[in-house]
Amino acid sequence: MTPTLPINPQPWPLAAEKVEGHWTQGAMHHGDRMCLVGGLESCGLAPGEWLIARAVARHRGHGEPWNDTDGRTEDEVVVWLRTAEPITPDELAEVFGPQWEQVCALVLRAARLTPDKAKALGAARGTAWDAAWDAAWYAARGAAWDAARDAAWGAAWDAAWYAARDAAWALVIRDLIGQHGFTQDHYDTLTGPWRRVIGPVHPDDAPLPA
Repeated sequence: MTPTLPINPQPWPLAAEKVEGHWTQGAMHHGDRMCLVGGLESCGLAPGEWLIARAVARHRGHGEPWNDTDGRTEDEVVVWLRTAEPITPDELAEVFGPQWEQVCALVLRAARLTPDKAKALGAARGTAWDAAWDAAWYAARGAAWDAARDAAWGAAWDAAWYAARDAAWALVIRDLIGQHGFTQDHYDTLTGPWRRVIGPVHPDDAPLPA
């Protein structure tokens, strides 16, 4: 079965409409001007979608550094946005790892958190976090970890930043439980605050221990 794409697969032309005539470098937004990523944020995507699209743009080598390269022109940015290929499930797997569907779902949910939920998440992280994080670090897939962290971090309210990031990181390496010193307990510790306050992060997760 082909996975269902959780976002608009063609955000690029929408961003081009915003960037054209309003492009800038060195900042996501400056008054009514914006960079490529600012165009993604401003083009009317559903909450959180632009963060996933940003991760894809970075993966393709067309993120902020490309936008800000000396000599880059608005025409080059707009042409790339107008001609960029659609986002595919295979590409999201390259960006976020095997659990890309769950990572994307978490990012989209984090973008819709209410202040009360964000505050509850911020209060839910436990004292076992350090050991769990260390184990996850050693097992991590570097690029996918970075992409998941940035997307989840950007989507969540301040108080929920760490819980969203931890859950996204753990999801990226969920298939490595039992390897590289990363255990089920570590996974449960990192995802536990999100699962207790918001709900499941993966359909195959067993209930958390009481």
